[in-house]
Amino acid sequence: MTKLFLTFACPPYDRILPLVCGLIQPKGINLNYLPLNVSEMFWRQLRHEEFDVSECSLSSYTMLRSQGDDRFIAIPVFTSRLFRHASIYVNTRRGIVSPQDLKGKVVGLPEYQITAAVWIRGMLQDEYGFFPGT
Repeated sequence: MTKLFLTFACPPYDRILPLVCGLIQPKGINLNYLPLNVSEMFWRQLRHEEFDVSECSLSSYTMLRSQGDDRFIAIPVFTSRLFRHASIYVNTRRGIVSPQDLKGKVVGLPEYQITAAVWIRGMLQDEYGFFPGT
């Protein structure tokens, strides 16, 4: 039986190392793993559809779907999991000691749609009543 050839782009997360190292072989699949960093991988996949399977920014995927772009189908596999509360860094010289102290402050991020930033905005809204622009 001929194996299905699939290209898979994803950073080498600890959760997929057995797959990356060949300790786990997907049945019926000849897997070509490409260890790419997220920014390059997202850009290449979302603009050029270079891979059969890849990690994708949840926020970018959601934005595409909301615009009627259905080129990609998401499956519920989470290769990267982080506790996003630990992803907020503050300048302690600005008197910020609680999330409410962020109101009226300048908050910087590389891109508004980065999934981590979306999670953090949601967490700040749900848990602390902090909304962007307030």
